[in-house]
Amino acid sequence: MNVNNVYFEQLDKLLKDDVKTITCSEMSDLYFSFGRNLKNLTGISANYTWLSEFLIFRYVYHYLCFNEGAILDENSRVQFQNNRDGLTLIPNKTVTVNGNTQVPDVVVMKNDSILRLISVKTTMLKVEEDFERISNIRAGVHSNFRSVTVTFDEMRNSTKLKMQEVELDYEWHKYISLKNEKHTFYSVLTEKLKLKEVLLQ
Repeated sequence: MNVNNVYFEQLDKLLKDDVKTITCSEMSDLYFSFGRNLKNLTGISANYTWLSEFLIFRYVYHYLCFNEGAILDENSRVQFQNNRDGLTLIPNKTVTVNGNTQVPDVVVMKNDSILRLISVKTTMLKVEEDFERISNIRAGVHSNFRSVTVTFDEMRNSTKLKMQEVELDYEWHKYISLKNEKHTFYSVLTEKLKLKEVLLQ
């Protein structure tokens, strides 16, 4: 029996079954409980930041009702296609615009254009740096995407203020702090990222 497969299959099933009901704080706890359990079992809890990206990617996968298998693009990178709506969901997509190359954590694309972009952070410290990376590729065929930065941990008040400033100045970018947020992740992601709208484009 492959223990890894069992764990990830159960975790993925939870995200699928509870896609409309799981709260933001429960999403955060899925991540941090892994670290707590790891520490209890081994005495260490490090190098599992990949889990945050897994949780967000698979959540979006189920939110948008993807049911197609993974395929490889021309560069042998994994992507998922939804033939019904013509959407492509890609983790760690390398994007180059005007000489600026970035690798967003999650993108939803259609006709080779980014419609939605998600940056995933376990802890949010460098607000300006994160936003600059995103805005550098919001041009050309990707000039109209909406984006959101999702952070799993609690934030300092100074960080919250910087995020509020960005949201006020740039209508297309928002922030979601999962920890201690009691609303469903579905409702928050729907409101801030306008994710449902990609199904109508």
